[in-house]
Amino acid sequence: MSKRAMILIGQNQELKDLGFKMCFPVHDEIIAECPFENRKRCGELLSSLMIQAGAEKINIPMKCDAEFFFYWYGPEVSMDNDEITQKQYNDFITTGTYKEREEY
Repeated sequence: MSKRAMILIGQNQELKDLGFKMCFPVHDEIIAECPFENRKRCGELLSSLMIQAGAEKINIPMKCDAEFFFYWYGPEVSMDNDEITQKQYNDFITTGTYKEREEY
């Protein structure tokens, strides 16, 4: 199913237009990157396409969660576009260090 999902994801024009880039699969996950401001829509599309790939062959309900990080295995980033998350992102981009939400 992951391979089928990667094909659907790779062919999706909206993901391409949003700057989404598939990096590599890890077991049943797909590691990808996208511009910070597009993370919510990219996550929605990614989840939808992964579910669609499985639904074509397996007739059971499925779900797919998208998680967001500034870097792989880093602290999870909120899907909401709130002020603190934006500040964390800006600080991470400019300094390369990650500050916890509590530090703001």
